[in-house]
Amino acid sequence: MVHARLRDGSLRQAAVEVGAKVLLYEAGEALRFDAVSIATGVAGIRRVLEHLGMVDPQPTGGPLPSAVESRSTGWVRARGTGILNLETELGAFVEAGQRLGGLSDTFGRRVRLVRADRSGIVIGLTRAPVVNAGDALVHIAAVEQ
Repeated sequence: MVHARLRDGSLRQAAVEVGAKVLLYEAGEALRFDAVSIATGVAGIRRVLEHLGMVDPQPTGGPLPSAVESRSTGWVRARGTGILNLETELGAFVEAGQRLGGLSDTFGRRVRLVRADRSGIVIGLTRAPVVNAGDALVHIAAVEQ
């Protein structure tokens, strides 16, 4: 769970203005449907509806995973231009300073390492193979204890 700030013109901002609460689920990648992300979202919606008494509970087949909460996120950005090779995955817990991948030149020579600038869980990744200085590479959410 990420407690995000309101963005101007967003659905969440409009909801707050009329006094409504919003739970927003984001997953997967733009223009790509991911079966795991869709199944996770549907299961989450079902749990909310069960909690509100709107649908009958269904057996879960085991304990649910515990929730992870964050109030602070940030993107690790490219400090140079090159071909990106990431060595981390969505959902991975990383430590500040941990190597997340590297940038190489067109001859395959490593020109710069990409390191985590904070500890937390990876919640977003670029899939672009070629990146420029300043591009967002890895989105990390600081995890509350």
